[in-house]
Parts: sequence; structure tokens; C-alpha cells
Amino acid sequence: MKKNLDNPVVKRALIAFGFEHISDIAKLFSKSSQNINGMIRRETFINLIEPECFRRKINVEWIKTGEGDMNIVKIADIQLPWEIKKVIEGMQKLIDHLSKDIEKHEKKNQDIWGAVNDLRKDMSRINAAQMKLGEEIGDVKNRMIDAAQSGEIHRLGAIGDKGK
Repeated sequence: MKKNLDNPVVKRALIAFGFEHISDIAKLFSKSSQNINGMIRRETFINLIEPECFRRKINVEWIKTGEGDMNIVKIADIQLPWEIKKVIEGMQKLIDHLSKDIEKHEKKNQDIWGAVNDLRKDMSRINAAQMKLGEEIGDVKNRMIDAAQSGEIHRLGAIGDKGK
């Protein structure tokens, strides 16, 4: 059985986080060492550490493959021509603006869906009232048929005829 410390991904993760032992990673994520070792065997270890890598600006691809820089390089740190930096800054501003717009639209969508759900509830109440009204109309119809069969309807008709 291969030891987890022999795993290159685990070795690079330990280096990136500045740890020496799997137990240090376990403490970071409030998990047991056994749990971490199981995740390494099941190859789900990266899923656990990836969000923390992004938070710490650690290059996840470096942990997975060993290629590239260990730390995520910021565009501002790279020596680029001034024009390219301005384009990238403009794109970042556009992304930020679009993100805010998306948040606004998501809020509007939530409001719309809330109104739709309210309408659905109203429609349910209307349908229930319609069914009850249909039942009451059916009861009145049945009483009128019973009255007609018993001759009582003729007296009602006679009363109605007086109004003409």
C-alpha cells in the first residue's frame, strides 16, 4: 500500500500550506487524519483543499501537476506593456460591473418568483372557491329538479308569472 506522504499531490499541498504533516491539514479543515487519508485514497482531497487554495492564492494546478508557479500570479505583478494592462483593467471593471448587474437581476428574479408563487396561491384559492361554487350550483340544480318533480316548481312559476 502506497503511503499518502509519497503522493506528489499531497507533498505539494503540504509545501503550499506550509505544513509538514497530514495532521496539520486535518486541523486546518477540522477533520481527522483518517478522514483526510480516506479523501486522498478516494482522490477527493483536491475538492477539499481547492477553496482554501483560492483563498490563499495558491495555484491548484501546481498542486495537481507540479507545473507552473505555486502561487497565483497577479496581472499587476507581471511586466506587460502599458496598453495591455489598461485593457485588462478595463475588462476587470467590466466584469465587476456585470457581476453587480447580475446580482441586481437575481434579486429581481427572486422578487418575480415570489410574486409568481403568490399568484399560484391565489389561483389555488380561486380554484377551490370555483369548485365550491360549482358544488353549490349543483345542489341548487338538484333542488330545482326535485321541486319540479314534486310539483312545487309550478307554484314558484306562478309567482314568477305575476311579475310579468
